[in-house]
Amino acid sequence: MKLEMTTQERDDIVLGLQIRMAVIETGDPVLRANDAINMGQHKKVRALSDDQRALVARYEALVAKLQSAC
Repeated sequence: MKLEMTTQERDDIVLGLQIRMAVIETGDPVLRANDAINMGQHKKVRALSDDQRALVARYEALVAKLQSAC
């Protein structure tokens, strides 16, 4: 099955996934764990379960796949 979507639809999905990853990692919809660490805000980084880490990894792979799609 081939899925066709507009650039805007793809960008909307990517943004939604990025927001969800940030919420999982820090509870803040605009702050990823790496960004929090780089800003010296280590306390904002949540300890994730194995399932949460796997979910974030899947989301990151999906974002990369979507961003490389033309």
